[in-house]
Amino acid sequence: MRFAGTWLLTYLVHSTVMLCGVALLSVVRRAERWEEFAWRTAMFGSVITAFIQMYWPPAHSAATASVPVNASGGLLPIVVAAWIVVAVVRLATLARAHRVLRRLVHDREPVAGLAGVPARVSVSRRIMSPMVISDREICLPAWALVELSADELEAVLAHETAHIARHDRAWLYATACVERVLFVQPLNALAASRLRDCAERACDDLALARCASPVALASALARAAEWIIGAPARPLVVGMATHGSLALERVRRILDPAVVRLDGRRRPLRALFAVAALTAVVLLAPVITSGPLVQYTISAHDEAGPFTLTLERGRVVGGTVDGAVARLRQSGDRVEVVPLKGEALRVTLTRDGGITWLSREKGGR
Repeated sequence: MRFAGTWLLTYLVHSTVMLCGVALLSVVRRAERWEEFAWRTAMFGSVITAFIQMYWPPAHSAATASVPVNASGGLLPIVVAAWIVVAVVRLATLARAHRVLRRLVHDREPVAGLAGVPARVSVSRRIMSPMVISDREICLPAWALVELSADELEAVLAHETAHIARHDRAWLYATACVERVLFVQPLNALAASRLRDCAERACDDLALARCASPVALASALARAAEWIIGAPARPLVVGMATHGSLALERVRRILDPAVVRLDGRRRPLRALFAVAALTAVVLLAPVITSGPLVQYTISAHDEAGPFTLTLERGRVVGGTVDGAVARLRQSGDRVEVVPLKGEALRVTLTRDGGITWLSREKGGR
């Protein structure tokens, strides 16, 4: 439980630094080519960096600070237990939403005669907007086959095909899981919303590269937005028009010839940016420990005999070996306990306030 509390506190610091940084950069200078990648790096990268600091603590680095949090009152275990319970409930709600979505399109029927579409196409009378329901299938609402022109239908299919090519459905599920499990970070909701908007803009641009008329794409988007008015919101829908997709802004963007379109190409420089950002967070962000602030003593023994260590605020302030006071040499989380006689004891401090050590041999010198 203490491990989970330490990780959660560290994650909150890392995610706040990274998500606030991306939010600030998007306000100062909005670069659509980098925005989606930056939000993904911040949202998922902070989970990774928190684990890295747990298993590879850079406490011996001079640039890293250790911030202890008092958990001796028992409040932190209660908070962590409540977080786990709520996270499980929210994940169960997400799973239920997935089942509801599958049942919603249970009546779908295959559509034939659509050439050039690299996915199965089906139609359902129970949905109001085109959507991707698997990695190989696009489901259209019944009205689309009746009301859309040939050019508009081509634009719709190009947009949904772009979602499949970009694996947006998998990204949406991963984002939804992080947002629901790590609800203690409110900025995750902002990141999820921005990522959805980025995905829709990218698919609009990829669709424009495949279909001849921006007007057809804009018209189809406007029609889809009209049909979803009053329909219930679906959190796991990957589709052309959703309740949070800002249809009017996208229509204006589609019709604006001055917009620099996203081409979907991979850029190696982005990977270097992500590695540099995550490394900086691991090395420079403070380490949050959930150990007690008060002084406490750990008693243990190895083959050579008993020993004690007294710790306070993440540092060893005293120690004995075989009942005699020993000299201490500490560098970060590494401690060398030197007795008056015999072999020195090498100890490593752990994140949860405990210790590990290399056992001395009995009678060693």
